[in-house]
Amino acid sequence: MPARTKTVKQTDAELAPFANNSHETEYTRMMHRYADLDKREKALRRKQCFANWMLFASVVLVIGCVIATAFVCTTIQSIRL
Repeated sequence: MPARTKTVKQTDAELAPFANNSHETEYTRMMHRYADLDKREKALRRKQCFANWMLFASVVLVIGCVIATAFVCTTIQSIRL
């Protein structure tokens, strides 16, 4: 039985530096990586949403310009006649 407690104490001693510094464990490193990936994903989603709205606005503007040009052309032609 005393040998078993000695091994536990030795294992605790080996893990002690990692237990004191939470940034040294593989779990916390992994969680920081996931947090960074989540931030990048949210930023990418925001950029994609903005790009989609800009595309929509540009299509609406092009259609509006075509309609306005057609209206102006017919108005000019009716004035000439």
